[in-house]
Amino acid sequence: QITFGYRESFDVDAAVDYLAAQLGGRPVGVIGASLGGAAALLGESPVGADAVVLEGVYSSIEQAVGNRIAIRLGEIGRWLAPLLVWQIEPRLGLRTDELAPIAAIHRLDAPVMIIAGTEDRRTRLDESKALYLHAKSPKRLWLINGARHEDFHRHSPADYERQVLDFFNRHLALPAV
Repeated sequence: QITFGYRESFDVDAAVDYLAAQLGGRPVGVIGASLGGAAALLGESPVGADAVVLEGVYSSIEQAVGNRIAIRLGEIGRWLAPLLVWQIEPRLGLRTDELAPIAAIHRLDAPVMIIAGTEDRRTRLDESKALYLHAKSPKRLWLINGARHEDFHRHSPADYERQVLDFFNRHLALPAV
């Protein structure tokens, strides 16, 4: 059962714990795209990685549902979103405030890079900018011109590799001995 990132966060935590054990104390970076990015923020606590890249992460479940219905039905679809959202708690046992990455991102104690597509209709640009504003420093925002809710690496491979590797190189560098 999909929980929009809340229970999926347990899998993210387990993966990071496993990597940390395998890497013997070396730093761990995480890239979370869309639901995966929400899973890195939601749950009991945000992911315990040393640096985090978030791609196309929704700001709140209400906004995510509204965006997706508006894509199908136009702006009037946003009026229908509350009819779907009210079903979340009885069906999943989760309150909507538990599904708000924008309310959780301030708990992230790692450098964060937020990547957004300027043409993304599922996670709109204003949502990504708001996530960035709510994040602690150090933080970075990269807007990919013309990208929708898609594989950002596939959209702009050379730029993606340069930007993301630069971010990880800065924040995952091992201390000099």
